[in-house]
Amino acid sequence: MKAFLAAFFLVLVSATVANYCLDPLGKRALTPEVGELPPGYLYPARGGNVHLLKLRMLRHAPPGSDFILGSSRVLAWGTPQFPPGRPVVNLAITNAEALDYFPLLDELIHSGNAHAVYVELSPWTFSARTRDETPENRFLERPPERYSYEELLSFSVLRQALLGLRNDDLPGRPLAPGNTERYGYRPDGRFRYPASYEARSTSEVVETAVSAASAPHIELLEAGLNLEKVRRLCDRVRALHAKQVAVQLLTVPWNPAATQRVAQRHLSYTVQSVHEELVEAVQRSCDEPVHRFEAACPQEEFFDDHHPRPACFDRLAAKLELLTSGRGGSDRTEGPPGDSKSAAADPASRLDSGKGHP
Repeated sequence: MKAFLAAFFLVLVSATVANYCLDPLGKRALTPEVGELPPGYLYPARGGNVHLLKLRMLRHAPPGSDFILGSSRVLAWGTPQFPPGRPVVNLAITNAEALDYFPLLDELIHSGNAHAVYVELSPWTFSARTRDETPENRFLERPPERYSYEELLSFSVLRQALLGLRNDDLPGRPLAPGNTERYGYRPDGRFRYPASYEARSTSEVVETAVSAASAPHIELLEAGLNLEKVRRLCDRVRALHAKQVAVQLLTVPWNPAATQRVAQRHLSYTVQSVHEELVEAVQRSCDEPVHRFEAACPQEEFFDDHHPRPACFDRLAAKLELLTSGRGGSDRTEGPPGDSKSAAADPASRLDSGKGHP
């Protein structure tokens, strides 16, 4: 009996030590430093602070780099869509708000490191709603969390720890090339989507687009725009221009199936109306052209309702080259192939004065 109890106690102690040291739940995971990754490895999308990771990527970028700011909707955009040899860093952050843009833009202004900056304009990014009023705290290392006794003694957590150790798949550590079902960040900041997600058929994408269209963003969109956030963006655009940095402001495509579904839901807005509202506000405040691409890609070039695939960004890169060369307009909504109609509308104004927002 004593031998059994001793063995049982030894197993519990071993599980506790393994769970604490390997940290499979990422409670103590630190944001990885940016540098040379082993061939094929990725920065992890779990564990650590993605805001801080992107800030470190910015600071590590070579002089004369192009930078992309935005939400998860532009995470598939990067090096392949730019001229060979041009250093590109994707600074996009999932669920980004305008308040996430400002510290990164300030860093670019002070560093003088940028050749060009591409800024995604999404209505929910400039919503009158916001998560908190201290965006600078989002770029700090997370304080470690404590494991509960139940987690330390858990054999399911131990199994997760041992699998992570075997597969080189622990939070806060670079992802091994074989981890094809994990989200990860490539060295230029782009997402590497899971293989199963990339392999989804067009019918699956459309089904997702129709069922999920705009659902996570309804409250943000119904709150209207915060004009103070728009003004603060414009101040930074002008500061970048003063540093001889090119700035391209653009909207990003939506899956046409999702756009149609939102219109059918009889909400207080449509995809076209909220983009038109934002574009009008930005152009009025920044005195800057906006490239409108919310209707630029067909449904097979999306992962879901509003996350474009790299093929869509190939299309946008070609359109941007045409527009910025002076051979095309910049304030007309670009439609998918074969569609020359403008999606511009004249929606009733729902602009918020932004008072009380920093």
